[in-house]
Amino acid sequence: MNILTPLLMASGLQLAIFGILGLAVLVFVLVFISYIGLFVKSLLAGATVGFPTLVAMRLRGVPILMGIKIIQKATKPRIIF
Repeated sequence: MNILTPLLMASGLQLAIFGILGLAVLVFVLVFISYIGLFVKSLLAGATVGFPTLVAMRLRGVPILMGIKIIQKATKPRIIF
């Protein structure tokens, strides 16, 4: 028995559901990958910015890198001696 046998025996509706679910998972993974670098960069700089905040900044039209720099400056003031 092959691993693809149940998929080949599926009806058209089941294949459509599998396709839609697969596409949704792919979109989620791509969005997650696009924000992981920004999340790590902000975490290493000491400004903890969560994924919902990053997505909200993108939806509001805020340039993400500028937003992270502002949060870094607000959370970690640089004192020069």
